[in-house]
Amino acid sequence: MIKEVIFFSYGDSAKIETWSNVPYLFTKNLESLEIKTHRVNLLPHKFVILSYNILITILCKIFKIEKTTLTQTKLYQYYAQRIIKKNVQTYHNADYCIFSCFDFYNHYNTIPTILFCDWDYITYLQRMKKIPTRKDLRFIAQQKNAIKNAKYVISLFPECANNISKEFKTNNIFYLGGNVINCVYNGEINPAIIIPQKKRNNLILFIGSRKYLESALLIIKAFKILKVKIPSLNLHIVGLTNQDLNISLPENIFAYGYLNKSNPEQNNLYYNLLKQASVIVNPTPIWAGFSSIIEAMYFYTPVIVSPYLDFVKTFGSNIKFGIYNTIYSEYEIEKNIRKIITSNLYEEQCFCAHEIVKDFTWKRYMEKFIQTITN
Repeated sequence: MIKEVIFFSYGDSAKIETWSNVPYLFTKNLESLEIKTHRVNLLPHKFVILSYNILITILCKIFKIEKTTLTQTKLYQYYAQRIIKKNVQTYHNADYCIFSCFDFYNHYNTIPTILFCDWDYITYLQRMKKIPTRKDLRFIAQQKNAIKNAKYVISLFPECANNISKEFKTNNIFYLGGNVINCVYNGEINPAIIIPQKKRNNLILFIGSRKYLESALLIIKAFKILKVKIPSLNLHIVGLTNQDLNISLPENIFAYGYLNKSNPEQNNLYYNLLKQASVIVNPTPIWAGFSSIIEAMYFYTPVIVSPYLDFVKTFGSNIKFGIYNTIYSEYEIEKNIRKIITSNLYEEQCFCAHEIVKDFTWKRYMEKFIQTITN
């Protein structure tokens, strides 16, 4: 029986907006299982973070050096270790320390550590095709030490879990299968109502931050080509503003910027878009917004994504709920969007999208999590 845990996260796990809603939903589901959960924010005050970012940006421009994120500095490591030590001593009866990262472990007393995250820093650098700097190597060594000393290391993605297993050759690395949808929508999702609406709407949806800017611009180009053939077409962009896109947006393109699910109006807009979208598109190679894609799928939305490794390992090389975009160009994207929204099998694709992720609930995931750490 697990009765009490300490949950460490970068940001306040009581807030929905922290790390794509994951810490909030994780801790909320722990509490639903009547597990006493002590939430601990590993980040300093936002004023400290802002001041550091301003200062480091200035210094990097002056001395032409690579920027170091606050959480990778030695000063921050000292701060975080003090936070960890204080809390494991305060809540010394806890059964586990759970870190929603691969960066730390508890070495101050006997409370065992669980690391839960998406991917490690080595995987991130490989995806960015970046050669590790001396600072990167120091942070990689820190993660390796945490992983080696944790009792359980759980990754949300199969390829990352596989890579860590190859590196350490230990039996404490786990991928629990499937994934989890970070949904905080409480209304009804009736396919008999929303699928006909999706078919009529001709609404293209893109969700992504600035790291997906290139893909958003490609989709806009594809939209312009396709709109000549389908005048009722419209494109909605979540995560980027007009200023981010830095172009004059034509009619029927709407850019909202980041939508905060803890804000009732923004939450309502976000989920209305998921209910209305005819297709969600993110063709970015290597990685293409897994979390937002599967949440849209839960709302019966066909997808157009690149066949990146973790997506293919999760859903297979042939998908019935959309199209793998294999050529990264506006012409290929336009062709694939047109295929989806004009398909005679559109309704079937909608049902397949929902069906394949319907069990990716937090309740189900936490059942697997508890089973893993109690066996």
